[in-house]
Amino acid sequence: MERRCTIKRAALTAALLVISVIAGAQNTGEKEKTPEEIAWEEAEKLEDDLALEPHQTFYVDSVLQHDLRGMYEDLNTLKMSGTSEYNAFNKVKELWSARIDSAFRKILDDEQWKKYNRRYRKKKIK
Repeated sequence: MERRCTIKRAALTAALLVISVIAGAQNTGEKEKTPEEIAWEEAEKLEDDLALEPHQTFYVDSVLQHDLRGMYEDLNTLKMSGTSEYNAFNKVKELWSARIDSAFRKILDDEQWKKYNRRYRKKKIK
């Protein structure tokens, strides 16, 4: 249960990161990062932090490429529909969080999984 919540928080953070990067780029005139670029940066960070094997990095990147793009599209659809209801956005994030949770658990070994959770929790507590 605790592991599931941690990954949900990670996906929520990723979603917020996507939204904030896009909003920040729009406000500063910078080139907007795509969900794919953000996914690659996150995959590289996880590769370094968790000492991923090359095949794990490939899978992590693939999961993030697909899931961040899907989450971005779903969030954008909600935004374009004019809704500002937090619960609607949160449900989308929870759906994609569950997908990321399931995929990462299959990719990471037990030690990497523990390290991922430990490092992520430290960031959330601060």
